[in-house]
Amino acid sequence: MIEATWGLIVFIIGIALFFDYTNGFHDSANSISTVVSTKVLSPRNAVAFAAFFNFIAAFAFTVAVASTISKIIQLEVVPTEIVPYIILSALIGAVTWNIITWLFGLPTSSSHALIGGLTGAGISAAGLAAIKWSAVELIVTFIVISPIIGLACGFQASAPTEAELMTKIAAHAKTAHKMDPIPPDVMVKVKAAIKK
Repeated sequence: MIEATWGLIVFIIGIALFFDYTNGFHDSANSISTVVSTKVLSPRNAVAFAAFFNFIAAFAFTVAVASTISKIIQLEVVPTEIVPYIILSALIGAVTWNIITWLFGLPTSSSHALIGGLTGAGISAAGLAAIKWSAVELIVTFIVISPIIGLACGFQASAPTEAELMTKIAAHAKTAHKMDPIPPDVMVKVKAAIKK
């Protein structure tokens, strides 16, 4: 059984909640930046969307990611009295990384920061044997594969839209010479709207 004082447990929970807070303002910004910059949603609506779906996800989906992260440290190798300090060190490292990357505007993952913090704290506490490398390998594999899958899915999703847009542009080009020219005052308003 892992032994820790109540004070240490409460402190770790407090740091975990602060990590969750930094995760919220860090990863939510990453997830809503596209819809805000393209003006699909206002910043207020985008934050409300992100908050709603992050909250619902905690109850509607499994804890598979948390389960994978929990398997990084091999508890049979690590002395039980230092496990709370490994968790605390991982959280402090992840919070620090979240704040640094947030200050520099770098879009990084809080989950990956926590994984790195946990791996580093585990190695520091009990050496390389403390890490279940197959779990780390699985995570690193999907860090590489996920953007490729996202690229392929995004391309597949946008191809029909792009084809439809090109068809409309071609149809407009065929009839454009028959249309009256756009009045200059309307053109100025159109250009001003595009610049916004």
